Amino acid sequence: MIDPSINVGNYFPNYDEYRLNFYSFAILGDSITINGQTCPVNKENGTITFRNAADFEFTKTLANIYLTFQDGHTYLTFVNDSSVYDLGETVNSTVSFSGMWYFTTGLYKAVDGIETFWNLDLDGMFHATAGECLIIFICIIGLGTIVYTVWGRGKLGSYDWIVIIFSIFLGSCLLGF
Repeated sequence: MIDPSINVGNYFPNYDEYRLNFYSFAILGDSITINGQTCPVNKENGTITFRNAADFEFTKTLANIYLTFQDGHTYLTFVNDSSVYDLGETVNSTVSFSGMWYFTTGLYKAVDGIETFWNLDLDGMFHATAGECLIIFICIIGLGTIVYTVWGRGKLGSYDWIVIIFSIFLGSCLLGF
């Protein structure tokens, strides 16, 4: 594309909050204009230089970015760095590129929803050191061996003992002994 430009509001006027994902950059142009701010692109190392709402300048690799329009603000997210920057109050929702570009983009609409999750917090229930866990593991193997000999075949063969000894060895290795 040469000098591409998009305003999502022109195509989806009912979208107040949305996210654009730009990724798989193959050809980089000269600059990107986001929220009225023109950000120069360094083609040699594939970086973009921009200013956040607090007027601090940042230089980041242009790889996988989200451009989010939410709550009247524009946010720039660098997914590979797990960093989000507030570019300030949205003054212009047009995203334009200067020069020759090749990339992939996706549009995501913000949808309100409720998320339910369970957090397993074992504090106060059970605390054991690695040594105590190893003793518990050996006791479980011992109980299994006794139950097997009483209600099972009646005796353990040499392969059974090899499996039992190897499992104790492997359990102690996994616990750091």
